[in-house]
Amino acid sequence: PEMEQWFESLVYEKNDEANTRATALAAAYVAKLKATPADQLAAKKDEARHVRDVFKYLARWKVVPDSFQPKADLQQLIDAQGWDKKR
Repeated sequence: PEMEQWFESLVYEKNDEANTRATALAAAYVAKLKATPADQLAAKKDEARHVRDVFKYLARWKVVPDSFQPKADLQQLIDAQGWDKKR
């Protein structure tokens, strides 16, 4: 939630400090997710997909660049886990 609050503040007003903090939190979130043991990773599926969607929204509205690294890393993890496949 803290990460989302920092990013939400950037939607309303650009702020370098908030951007730095939000980006650091995003990178830490993805790193933590990547370090999660495989048997516990499935429990994070919905959360990870939600955060990915937040990153997509932020990129669409130019709050973060399309090349935002945590966005790309998270999408890669979601693809590797097959979490976007249709049933």
